[in-house]
Amino acid sequence: MFIGSLCSYVATQKNRDGSSWFFLGFLFSIFALIALVAIPSLPKDTNTAQSDGNSSASAGTRKCPFCAEYVKTEAIICRFCKKDLPPLPEPESASNIKNSININLPPDQTGSFSSEQIRVMEEFGISYDGEKFHFLEYRYEKLSDAVDYAKQQKEK
Repeated sequence: MFIGSLCSYVATQKNRDGSSWFFLGFLFSIFALIALVAIPSLPKDTNTAQSDGNSSASAGTRKCPFCAEYVKTEAIICRFCKKDLPPLPEPESASNIKNSININLPPDQTGSFSSEQIRVMEEFGISYDGEKFHFLEYRYEKLSDAVDYAKQQKEK
């Protein structure tokens, strides 16, 4: 019982599953402890909680807007729900920044938008909830991102 508890403690320190190692330590005693000491620690972001979907996104992943599971950034189809993922916004070039600077401004402190921002939001059916811009079931930090996706959908 003591070896099982010790195996569980050492396993959690090495980012391994403590309950599994408890049973291995209970069944195989000192041999399980020796094996546990011999194996390397897992990095923190490949912990078993991530495979269950309970941890936050790591570098190189994004959340599927349909099923909320994390998939690779380059993915075009979600491996969980099999739906097409919306394309990621491309980094803006200097010319795009100049062209979109008016619609990219956040509302002023009173929460109001410029007339150009209102016109664009009405044209594409984009709403704002005080924190994020909404188009269909997606949420965006910037109005320009919502407009870009709305234009892509309009072209289809």
